[in-house]
Amino acid sequence: GYIAPGYVMHGIVSVKTDVFSYGVLVLEIAWNLSQGGNTLDLVDPNLQKFNRDEAAMCIPPGLLCCQANVADRPDMNSVHLMLLSLE
Repeated sequence: GYIAPGYVMHGIVSVKTDVFSYGVLVLEIAWNLSQGGNTLDLVDPNLQKFNRDEAAMCIPPGLLCCQANVADRPDMNSVHLMLLSLE
């Protein structure tokens, strides 16, 4: 798994520890897929149509989740709402 800085440095676990791990996972997937030159490879190929701009907008919540300062990270409810707002 991925360990949040607050846990490594101070042994503090919170719900935002998991938020950090989620963000790292999202960004790792995006990075690995972008190495092929097309970040839109993140989109399920079975989708018949999708909005390319909305697909690209899924990465910023991952960046927010990786903030070093725990107070700067959103909670998962906020991440969920960010993703829902893309619909």
